[in-house]
Amino acid sequence: MSFSRQGRKYKFPPVVEALAEVHFESAEFDPTLPGIFYEAIRGDFPTKQQIETLGVQLMTSGGEQMAAVKKGQPTIRFLSADGSRAVQIGSGVISVHQMRPYPQFKDWLPTFEKVFGQYVNIIGSPSVKQVTIRYLNEIKIPAKEQTINMGPYFGLYPQVPKTLGEQHNQFVLRIELIPPIPRHYLLATFGTAPKPSPTAAAFALDLYDQIQFPSGLPCSKVMDMVKEAHGNVEWGFEGIITDELRRIFKEEKR
Repeated sequence: MSFSRQGRKYKFPPVVEALAEVHFESAEFDPTLPGIFYEAIRGDFPTKQQIETLGVQLMTSGGEQMAAVKKGQPTIRFLSADGSRAVQIGSGVISVHQMRPYPQFKDWLPTFEKVFGQYVNIIGSPSVKQVTIRYLNEIKIPAKEQTINMGPYFGLYPQVPKTLGEQHNQFVLRIELIPPIPRHYLLATFGTAPKPSPTAAAFALDLYDQIQFPSGLPCSKVMDMVKEAHGNVEWGFEGIITDELRRIFKEEKR
């Protein structure tokens, strides 16, 4: 498998899960929709699951406010036969997920386009209010010592002053980046992950790009927005890692 970000391809990409999500103006959930949609996609996604969600509702009784937990709107998940891809639908939202092994974006994109088109054909062409792309990465680095120097691997990492000993243990960084394609909100969350072995360190890198449309967006424009969001995520990923990590991911030269 190979993987492309800003023209780069990797034999061993660190992607654990990637997803594209679309929110519509209307949040009403038609209980007949999952069955109709399943018939349209079951050739590619034969397994259907219902995910139970919980919500909190504020109620007033005797002049006092109380919080009550109630069952949320249903979320239905459809899985491919090998479990590497999934589709989820809920109240006014659809998302398409790609798990390991992660192919190139150009190989995953047609799946989103096909599924999104099938969904819109069923529900009509509602106005879109938000498009999101998210990439969850797990980066493993061989490490002989308990701590590693992060500088050779990352351009973004915590720096502890000498007055605090310069060393650190677990961490989480959360930063809103200014992406090259404007109007998008790009958030990077970076931190330590559970060690896979005593001789390796692991880090989690979550890149989340979102664009909202207060006046609504036609469904015909969604693919353009998905490509824009992915371009921002590529830019963020390649800006955070270094050539040392590219060697670990086995960058494939063109």
